[in-house]
Amino acid sequence: MLRLIDGVRRELLLRALCLMLGFLLAAAASATPRGLRFERLSIEHGLSQESVFNILQDRQGFMWFGTQAGLNRFDGYKMTVFRNDPRDPGTIADNYVTASFEDDRGRLWFGTRGGLTRFEPTSEKFVHYAGDVSKAGAPGNRSVQAILGASGGGLWLATGDGLTHFDPATGRFRSWRHDPRDPASLRDNRVNALAVDGRGALWVGTAAGLDRLEPGSKRFEHMPIEPSMDARRNTVLSLSMGPDQTLWIGTASGLEAWRLGEGAPQRQHMGVAEDMNDARILTLYHDRRGNLWVGTDLDGLKWRDPATGRFVSYRNEPLDLHSLSDNQVGSIMVDRTGTLWAGTLLGGVNRTDLASGGFTRFRHAPQADGIGRNKVRTIADAGDGQLWLGTIGGGLLHFDPASGQAERLRDDSAGAGMLLDDAVTALAHARGQLWVGTAAGLLWAHRGMGLSSMCR
Repeated sequence: MLRLIDGVRRELLLRALCLMLGFLLAAAASATPRGLRFERLSIEHGLSQESVFNILQDRQGFMWFGTQAGLNRFDGYKMTVFRNDPRDPGTIADNYVTASFEDDRGRLWFGTRGGLTRFEPTSEKFVHYAGDVSKAGAPGNRSVQAILGASGGGLWLATGDGLTHFDPATGRFRSWRHDPRDPASLRDNRVNALAVDGRGALWVGTAAGLDRLEPGSKRFEHMPIEPSMDARRNTVLSLSMGPDQTLWIGTASGLEAWRLGEGAPQRQHMGVAEDMNDARILTLYHDRRGNLWVGTDLDGLKWRDPATGRFVSYRNEPLDLHSLSDNQVGSIMVDRTGTLWAGTLLGGVNRTDLASGGFTRFRHAPQADGIGRNKVRTIADAGDGQLWLGTIGGGLLHFDPASGQAERLRDDSAGAGMLLDDAVTALAHARGQLWVGTAAGLLWAHRGMGLSSMCR
């Protein structure tokens, strides 16, 4: 009998592993959203600091990460960190890097708390642009929160002291600020986010609501987010234009979708029906395929399934080193190879290959009738999409990948019909029977006779 087991076990175990992989992939496609296996970049890999506020890939393929302790350039192997040196005017304007942008000419622009700066790749030096001054003649708040391309090669800048347009050809700045005497002026000087719609209108997200500036106009149209008296709902933190002329608006209290067209926007607040809560939305990003990615404060990373309109969440799992490193996600980007990058506020950068298709994870969940913390040593087909799992310390499991539920058979010293040992080291099918190898001996069961029909 042992020779029979030795003869068939290798072939049948390989076959069972192939079947298992097929079942798991089928389950991932039909029953559950795909999982993402994240790799982490942190200070141990040369990152200057764990808070990553913006991510950019330049035309040469370098990845740039803006942190509150310097600008980082990653070539796939090592980090190069650029920091401010007060004695060297050619260094970056400030170590707190809040925005990044590559223009049509391939020039790299970075927003910092010390203003706008441009990187010179040949010398690896930075050119600083001091910015505008307030009407009172005092320097404005130089902090640049967002950078967006404007027509004619210019740049729109979201700053802590209003909306600014910068013309690189002339070096001139033009600013718009709130004027309490002018109801058509900018709603609030604390500008956090910018977006341009298909008609060329500029949308300006401020700490007190959303404004729209039509091309060539000097007057802002105020677009309150309902309910207008809700200060958190009207604190706009992020904007992104998506397919079908839909403007996505991230606020301090949830996510909005506005379908733009003739007349007033068609508004929708994302709620329970879309698997979205009223978390602070720190960043919004549309990839090249039009998929929406959402970075939240404390609720992780979210992806909108275009087939259902519902959001799939990816959060930190303390027992899983390949889960998201931190649930505060402040920056998102998908590079040209299909790698998703997510910058967090406390856990550095996460990356995962979206082209791999991902995996469905079956892991420990407290008070759940599933796999638990047991180490799975061997797998066999149980028919009808089910699996037999042999574990170390948890006995034999009859597992349903679709539901994640497992029925457990463990050692019972009382006698027949149970396992000899809770350490199951091998499983194989032969002559219509399931053979179970344990540390205490060999067992078999007829297919279809149930778990209670184990024989020694």
